[in-house]
Amino acid sequence: MLKRLFHADPHTFGAQLIRGGLASLVVRILSIVAAMAASITLARCLGAEQFGTYSFIFSIISVLAIPVQLGLPTLIVRETAKAEASEDWPLVSGLWRWSTAAILCTSLIMMVLVGAWYLTLSQEMDEKRASALLWALPLIPIISLGQARAAALRGLRRMFVGQLPDQVVKPFMLAGVIWILSASSQIDAKSSLLIHALVGFLSFILGTFILLGSKPSALTRRISPRMEVSSWMKSLLPLSLMSGMMLINQNVDLVMIGFLIDDREVGIYRTAVAAATFAAFGLMTVELVVQPHIARLHAQKNTRALQKLASYSAAISFISTIPVFIAFLLFGKQIIAVIFGDEYVLAYTPLVILTLSQCCYAFFGSAGNILAMSGNERENIKGQVLAMIANIFFNFLLIPIFGIKGAAVSSGIALFVWRLSYWYSAKKILNIDSSPKAILLK
Repeated sequence: MLKRLFHADPHTFGAQLIRGGLASLVVRILSIVAAMAASITLARCLGAEQFGTYSFIFSIISVLAIPVQLGLPTLIVRETAKAEASEDWPLVSGLWRWSTAAILCTSLIMMVLVGAWYLTLSQEMDEKRASALLWALPLIPIISLGQARAAALRGLRRMFVGQLPDQVVKPFMLAGVIWILSASSQIDAKSSLLIHALVGFLSFILGTFILLGSKPSALTRRISPRMEVSSWMKSLLPLSLMSGMMLINQNVDLVMIGFLIDDREVGIYRTAVAAATFAAFGLMTVELVVQPHIARLHAQKNTRALQKLASYSAAISFISTIPVFIAFLLFGKQIIAVIFGDEYVLAYTPLVILTLSQCCYAFFGSAGNILAMSGNERENIKGQVLAMIANIFFNFLLIPIFGIKGAAVSSGIALFVWRLSYWYSAKKILNIDSSPKAILLK
């Protein structure tokens, strides 16, 4: 079966998939190492309380960036991949220009609104947190523009270089600068957020040069951009709701721990979240690789190849999570103590719960990408709404009783609801089973 799927001809879909998979595998390994290096450095240099403040403010920034990003990265990947297939370069140029202008305008509006809040109502928040939030504001346009640029590269199937600046270079730079400065001076959450903004800007500049060098030759010539704004806006409504609710689901636990408990607990829980990303290694790698290919296969109405892609990618994702879960279950306390320090050993139970949740997440495969890349974004919203409601409800219910353990359980419930809904919608609408059942039952 694998031999039939992945042909020897280097120009076939299978060969492209293999090359993209290897490139994304390499950069995913590097990105996990880089992200862990940044988390470890911040956790050790700042201590649990300051690391918690940093994580709490960064989560708020991520939520504030939701109306700025507007679901644009997913739109850029999808429309760039489609336009590249038909060599519609004026449309690609118009899409990139329009999305950049939209991000800059909405970022400015959001920063002005937060600045006005700081001048009038910031006394409602702890002064330490309020000032840290103000220093972190430049991260809103930097993160949003970086994701748009990475999406453009992924749409062009430049998988490796598309992820390199933000996923590898930036966290390594952040870890290095924090480590160097902490050796000679006291580093707190506010200064760490400012450093994050500076290294984020540098990585964005690097990514911009990579995009300029990766453009197809047709895009380097002077062409008149064509913009289909009305069509893009219609797609953006469901995409923005989908990506917005995804970001809320990813950050609501940290924000609510910060509001309901304290920054120290946020810092401890954040180490569990960081370590649990190891379990998502397979799924994140697979989804980055298959995303543009899903759009191409759907446009070609090649349902059989799309089903194969979904089944095998889900099997790889799920199998890759099991060894990580077993390792954390048996040796989690020792791993946390060695890597992050004894102050963070209380993250063990949340880590085990979150890792088990990632196993469930991986089992349902790339159903969300299949729906989004096939133009069924509205179906994704249903699962996102249910997951967000479950996440917020159970966090409010369980955090005051069980603390960070309750937050981990809430996140697990939300992940299960989310992925089950995606799987059901893909099966019902497209007759694509995104889980590995089709393989396991053979």
